[in-house]
Amino acid sequence: MLFELRDVSLAGSVLGMSGSGSGAAVVRPRLAGVSLKIADGLTAVLGYSGAGKSSLLSVLAGYEEPTSGSIERGVQLRGGALPCFWVPQSCGLWAHLSVQRHVELVGARNADEILQVFDLWERRAALPGELSQGERSRLSVVRALASGARVLLMDEPLAHVDPVRKPRYWQQLERLVRASGASLIFSTHEPAVVLRTAERVVCLRDGVVWHESVVGDLYERAPCRELGELLGPVNWLDGVLAKALGLELADGSGAGVGGGCGVCVRPERLRLVRVSESVEGVGGSASGRVVVGGVVQVRHSRVIGGVAETVVGVSLCGSGSGTGTDGGVCRLLHGLDWGAVGAGHGSGGGWGLSAGEWVRVEYYPVEVSGVC
Repeated sequence: MLFELRDVSLAGSVLGMSGSGSGAAVVRPRLAGVSLKIADGLTAVLGYSGAGKSSLLSVLAGYEEPTSGSIERGVQLRGGALPCFWVPQSCGLWAHLSVQRHVELVGARNADEILQVFDLWERRAALPGELSQGERSRLSVVRALASGARVLLMDEPLAHVDPVRKPRYWQQLERLVRASGASLIFSTHEPAVVLRTAERVVCLRDGVVWHESVVGDLYERAPCRELGELLGPVNWLDGVLAKALGLELADGSGAGVGGGCGVCVRPERLRLVRVSESVEGVGGSASGRVVVGGVVQVRHSRVIGGVAETVVGVSLCGSGSGTGTDGGVCRLLHGLDWGAVGAGHGSGGGWGLSAGEWVRVEYYPVEVSGVC
C-alpha cells in the first residue's frame, strides 16, 4: 500500500460570513474527511474543477499537511531513490537552469533517451522562459521520470501539449513508468487518458471521495450518470425510459430496472437498426447476448466524431430524472450504422439516420449491469 488516508481534511478559503448573525466565517474545506487507500500501479484522480484533485495530490506529496486526520505512507525505498516526485500544474521548473540541467540534477542515467522521446533534445540548452507552455509541460514530466522516484505524483501532466502528439507522449510516459517499476498517481479531465493508462480511478466531489474502483467498473457499471460522464459519453436508462424503448434491462439477479435507478449504457453498446415500418407493441427480448428492444421513430440524427446522436420519439409516463427525455422524445448516443456506409442514407454522409425513419433499439449488455 502506497498511501492510506484516514479522515483527512484540509482547510480551504473563506466563502463569506455566516448569515446567523454570529459573524463567523464560512470556510469551504478543500478536503473533507477523506479516507482512502492507494495501492501500487497507475491511479487516476478525476472530478469537476474545484473537486479537490490538486489538494489531494499536494497532501500525498507532503507539500501540505492535513488540517486533521492522518496519512500513512508505505513507499518502500530502493537504494538511493527518491520516495516521491511531484509535478504540480505550474510545472515547478527551475528558471535559471537549462533543460539538460533539469534532467541531470535529478540523477538521470538515461537523460538523452528521455529528452529525445519527449522531443526536447534540440531544446536541451534552453531555459524554461524560452520554452513554450507545451514544452515546459513535457519538461516537468521528463524531470520526474528521470528522477527514478518510487512514486510519481502528477497534477494534470501534459495538459498543455497539442492533441496530435499528446497520445504518443502519454504512451511513452506509461511505458517508462512500468519499465522502472514505479507507480503513477495523476489527475486529469481527459477520459481517453484514463481509459488508456490507468488501472484504478478515484473520483472526488466537493473535497470528498465520490467513487473509487477499477477503471473498467466505472466505465461499464457507473452507479449514476454524473460519475459515468467523467469517463465519456453515456446513456443513462432508468426503468421508465427502458420500458419506453422496449428494453428489458436487468442486474445480475435478473431484477428489472425501475424507479429512480438506472443502468449505464455506453454508445458502443447501443445500436439503432433500420426497419421498414413501425411494429406494434414494444417488448424486450434476448437474442444471444443482444437485448432486442422496440421500434421508435427518428426525429433527428447527427454524427459527432465516432458516435451517433439520435433523437427518437417515445411514449413516457412519469419518467425519472436523468433519462435525457423532453416532451416525448429522448436523445440516444449509439454506435455508427455500418450497414449504411456508402448507401447515402441519413444526414451524416452515409453514417447517420434520417428524420422519419423507423429503427429498432438493440442493447449489448455487460456481464453484470451496473444497477444502482
